[in-house]
Parts: sequence; structure tokens; C-alpha cells
Amino acid sequence: MSSHQEKTPGWLDWYDGPSKPHFVPPPGSVDAHCHVFGPSPDFPFAPERKYTPCNASKDQLFALRDHLSFSRNVIVQATCHGADNSAMVDACRASGGRARGVATVKRSVSDEQLQALHDAGVRGVRFNFLKRLVDTTPPDELLEIAGRVAPLGWHVVLYFEAVDLPELLDFFNVANDLRYLVALTEEHSQFVLVYCSNFLRSSLRHNLKVTVYLRPNRGHVFARLSLLRV
Repeated sequence: MSSHQEKTPGWLDWYDGPSKPHFVPPPGSVDAHCHVFGPSPDFPFAPERKYTPCNASKDQLFALRDHLSFSRNVIVQATCHGADNSAMVDACRASGGRARGVATVKRSVSDEQLQALHDAGVRGVRFNFLKRLVDTTPPDELLEIAGRVAPLGWHVVLYFEAVDLPELLDFFNVANDLRYLVALTEEHSQFVLVYCSNFLRSSLRHNLKVTVYLRPNRGHVFARLSLLRV
């Protein structure tokens, strides 16, 4: 594969030299969702990708982290890298313990590979339902993956747009497919996946893009719900 991969027209370039914000976050603050893109000579983008971004390396990310006065990062696997988590893992390992990762994995992933991701700092897996970014993954495969990562105590990140919610309701509804995952919580107390029905239905009415982060902790679930109007 060529070391040079042309950026998709209209995709943003890396902005060098952002201003320093007046607001200084408190010590220990975390940038809870960021990416590394390549750089493609070292970490080529996936052949099946639906866009090609600019290169944005771990060193650039860490410099931006420090510039914004954050203490840590959560580095989420970028869809342009598919299920090859090498760039994200490399960044986590180079962070000196200041980053954790969210991976993308397929059904074919081995237990040894999952453990290696965990050892590198990965603490979650993302289910991405945005058709403009990824091809559809069968629900049964996602359920299988969720069960596989449960013993590791990983989080599950759900990423979808409100317009696609009607066709996802069966997957998200705890009364149907997710009953298996809810049952898992009794055996694996660190893993929870819940369906916030009122919130999700409201997002559909108001045409919002929704990102749901669920964090289990000692029997409680903390949900971070991020909204963007589309």
C-alpha cells in the first residue's frame, strides 16, 4: 500500500497553533473523546474506509492535550482505521499512563488479542451505527462482542444518529435483544448496557445526533449523553 493516502476533499486540515483558552480545566480533567489519524506512512488507513482524514499523530494529540491543560485522554478508534487498532494502541502506550483507549473489534478477535488491547490501556469498545462512516455490523455479532469484553470490565460506546433510531430500537430495547446483556450484569457486575428510552425517543423527535457513554461503577451506571443538532 502506498505510504501516501490522499485526504478526502473538504475534510478539515490539521490546525497548527490554536489560541490558548482563557478557561483552565481543573487538575485531573480528561479529554474524554479524541482520535489519532495515522500518520498513514506508519499506520495506513483501512481500505474499506469511507473517508480519508489528514494525518494527526499521537505527538500532535499530546501537544494539544497539554496546550488545553487536560491531564489525560480517552483515545477512540477512528473509523478510517477500521478494526486495526494499531495507531490508537501505539498512542496509549506512548502516553505514559495518561491515556485509555476505546477499540473497534470484530467477531474474529481472539481472547489473546483482547487481553493485549487491555494491557495496552483499552477499556472500551465502540458500536458505531453511522452509515456514512461504517458498514452495518449484524446485531448478533455486536451482542457476541459485548459478551466477550464483559469479563474485562470494558465500557460499551453507542454511536448513532437520531434519524436511524427507529431501525435500532429492537437492538437497544432491553426487553428484547439486550435482555441477554442485562442478565450479564448479574454475573459480571462491572458491565452494564441500558436503554434510555425517553431520552432516545426525544432525540428522534428533535433530530439530534446522540453519543451515549455508559460507565458502570459499584452497582451504578453513569451515562454521558452528548447531543449535536443535525
